[in-house]
Amino acid sequence: MSNGSILTMAGKAPVYVEALAVKDGEIALAGSMDAALKMKGDATKVVDLGGKALLPGFLDAHSHYINSLLVANQCKLYAPPSGVGKDVPSIIAELKKCATERNIQKGGMLWRRHSRPLTAFRSPATN
Repeated sequence: MSNGSILTMAGKAPVYVEALAVKDGEIALAGSMDAALKMKGDATKVVDLGGKALLPGFLDAHSHYINSLLVANQCKLYAPPSGVGKDVPSIIAELKKCATERNIQKGGMLWRRHSRPLTAFRSPATN
C-alpha cells in the first residue's frame, strides 16, 4: 500500500486509488487506504511504494524469446529480410558458409529440425 495515489483503468475514465489489497495473488481491493487497512491481518505484508509507480506485469503471450537463443547458432536460411534464403543458390551458398565457419568436414552433417527437410529443395551435396 502507498500513501500516494494509484491510477487504475476499470472503465472508460482513469480512477485514482490510494491502496491495493492483494489476497492469494489477486487484487482484492483497489480503493482507499482505510478500506485496505481494514483488510489487514497479522500476516499482512504492507509495502509503501514511496511515491513510485506500481505497474502490472506486462506479458507478451506470443513472443519467441526462447527461440532467439535456439536459433543463435543456426544457419540463417530464412527468407529475406530475416535470412538470405531467397532461392536455392542462396540457400546452398549459406549452407557452405556455415559448414566452413563451423569447420564441418566433407561428409559431415548440417541438420534441420523442421518437418520439411532441406533436401525437398535440392540436395546441397549435388553442388
